[in-house]
Amino acid sequence: MRFLWESLKALSPESEFNGGMTYESIICVKGVMPSLEEIETKIAELEAAEPLRLLREERDKKLAETDWRATVDYPGNDKQLWLDYRQALRDVTEQDPNNVIWPSEPA
Repeated sequence: MRFLWESLKALSPESEFNGGMTYESIICVKGVMPSLEEIETKIAELEAAEPLRLLREERDKKLAETDWRATVDYPGNDKQLWLDYRQALRDVTEQDPNNVIWPSEPA
């Protein structure tokens, strides 16, 4: 159960839990313990969302690396190329997160 603890936090954020890495080994110290069915459903949601989360994480890193090229006072003659590249980075989330074609940085 890869996302067990994330599921517990999402389903019962005010609760406190102790225990191991299986549903059966977790003890609800404070609050409400979600049912196994609720946990399994949330885990499936988190697993399905993971590729897009990782894609956004990588995209955000690439955007951060080029932030300086999008400033008002960027001195280069290629500013529009970088703005277009950054827009293409933002658009990668419209692709299948398991088969992304990343845009190339301007030369």
